[in-house]
Amino acid sequence: MLALVLKDLYEQRTNILFFLAFPALGYLVGPPLYGAFLILLPWSIAIRATYAEDRGGLEFLCSLPFSRNQIVTAKFLLVLLLLLLGVGEVVLVSALPPLEGTQPVPDQALWVMPVTVAGFAAVLTGAFLNLFFRIGYIRALNYSRLLALLPLALLIPQVQQIVLKSGVQLFLTSDPRRLALWVLAGSLVVYLALLLDARRVFGQKDIA
Repeated sequence: MLALVLKDLYEQRTNILFFLAFPALGYLVGPPLYGAFLILLPWSIAIRATYAEDRGGLEFLCSLPFSRNQIVTAKFLLVLLLLLLGVGEVVLVSALPPLEGTQPVPDQALWVMPVTVAGFAAVLTGAFLNLFFRIGYIRALNYSRLLALLPLALLIPQVQQIVLKSGVQLFLTSDPRRLALWVLAGSLVVYLALLLDARRVFGQKDIA
């Protein structure tokens, strides 16, 4: 299974290096670019890594001495590896002395923001991979794009009122570090559920 992860890393090495340059730009532009980087890195690489499989690659992989569970798990492990790499880079860049004229990043934000965003990125990318193994590349890509737009719903006044009335506002005003850990834990639970469901579906799927 490790060979499958290494295969994807090698095939996507140019794209990965391209995205790894984003934190350096974020150091010049500001923290919002860090969040975009952490979302785009795993999601875009997962999309590119599954594109070849959609063009007959899955049939070829299934003909190799790898189980279907290994094929699915390798893709999900790839995303986790990319997220670990991305969070680590963002934390390192954020720890650098701020440039003159830029606002310094609070100490707690060195890991709180990357971890929180990485949780959302894990769920978003995990949903895409689950849909890919379930319904195919094109439909999975379309649905995951819609999922990525869901946070924009918070800009709608009616949605904001519902969120506030549900008591989430109180939760969001708690300790940011505790919130980040809760988001990470919840995201990992959802991610694991998406992985197990993808393994179950793909194990029963006829791809001949």
